[in-house]
Amino acid sequence: RLEAFLHFCKKARLAESLNAWTEMCPDTFRFSPQTWIIPYDADELKKAMTKCKKDDTFIVKPTAGAQGKGITLARKWKDVETTVQRAKNSQENNNKATIEYVVQRYITYPLLLEGLKFDMRLYVVVTSVVPMRAYLFKEGLARFCTVPYAVPCDENLREAKMHLTNFAVNKKSKDFQPSEGAAGNEQGSKRSTTCTFRQMQQAYGISSEETWGKVAALIANTLMALRP
Repeated sequence: RLEAFLHFCKKARLAESLNAWTEMCPDTFRFSPQTWIIPYDADELKKAMTKCKKDDTFIVKPTAGAQGKGITLARKWKDVETTVQRAKNSQENNNKATIEYVVQRYITYPLLLEGLKFDMRLYVVVTSVVPMRAYLFKEGLARFCTVPYAVPCDENLREAKMHLTNFAVNKKSKDFQPSEGAAGNEQGSKRSTTCTFRQMQQAYGISSEETWGKVAALIANTLMALRP
């Protein structure tokens, strides 16, 4: 186990590295959304949210959160002001670590399958840092939301099962579809990467080989950003 890499399991630390490289190589790192780290970037975030378009949405995540806990969607500065102040106040307590959040522009029009948002859980083994050497396992898990996606609006911002793909959130839904072996792999709320890439190809004409190539490039660039 490479102990230093545990540092980057915190979203704020990962964002720091990606932000630095995004400034230097914006085209290469355009896969990384614009990200603010709270409390340190609070003033910049306030300016961005004050000047944003009426329909812009932001997603707020605790740096060490899991299972969708503590994640919120916001459209106005007043919606995040309490969270920002809480993080700022934590800086004054020398006995505890600062409470951190990352805030990103929410992707209004994500790639959908069957009208649902989904994400991928993929696995990479890093065997060496200098020189960098890593291996991508060409199988993984796709996690699907259980409520059909709609563009964010005031009425659906709190609909976690529409916006968040976390298993811990969606397993409570009446529409959650368990996948039982290969037979249930095509329609369930959890699907293999192979199955999902095939469905993407059928729906959008994107070949699995092309998608794997883009995934590999994204992983390589992310590891490059994390390398000391």
